[in-house]
Amino acid sequence: MDERTRPRSTVPEVMAHGLLAGLLAGVPCAAAAITIRGDRPDAHRLLANGGYPRTTVHYLTVDFVRDDPHYALVGAARDRSLFWADVPRFHHSVLAREVLLPVGYREGTSIAIGPDRARGAAVLHVSFDRSDLDPAVGPLLTDWARRCADAVVDQLTLQQWRLSPRELEVLGLIAVGLSNTEIADRLYVTRRTVATHVEHILAKCGATSRVAVAARAAQLGLVRT
Repeated sequence: MDERTRPRSTVPEVMAHGLLAGLLAGVPCAAAAITIRGDRPDAHRLLANGGYPRTTVHYLTVDFVRDDPHYALVGAARDRSLFWADVPRFHHSVLAREVLLPVGYREGTSIAIGPDRARGAAVLHVSFDRSDLDPAVGPLLTDWARRCADAVVDQLTLQQWRLSPRELEVLGLIAVGLSNTEIADRLYVTRRTVATHVEHILAKCGATSRVAVAARAAQLGLVRT
């Protein structure tokens, strides 16, 4: 595959990691992570992690979404910071006793971010190694959650497109300005085959033109122009 058309699907992850780095530098927290809905309805996948151990990440991406009652509370709170102290008997929960307290966390919050917040499309998790937090921390985290929304939207867009490897290759060639005939010659296929790929790409991406889909793909880092 031409270097210019090599798939690049990591831009939202890079953006998310940059946002977490800024959050960790600006808010006195011990760890932060963004999890996002994946292919399975009962699990998330990790978009970015800043300091959580692997076992904690596994719980937040799988058990928290599938079994933990606090996941529904996060969706109900939408983009508001819901701290441990706001949840009755939180310290007696499985999440606190078996996941967070053993690794040194003493307070924290999980905030629904991005689109479809009521259903928890994505969550910003933040934990602290102390319980006496400044009241200003809540509004700060709510603001950071809003900043993370763009990265979440971009990643969900990439997941929804579900382009095949060949469609990604055709999209990359569209992005560098090749016509259907030129793409057919490059890939040693017929123009009809290319036209079918282009039609499928536009339909999957919800785009009305080659220019529009190429521009959005470049913005997401899916292709190089």
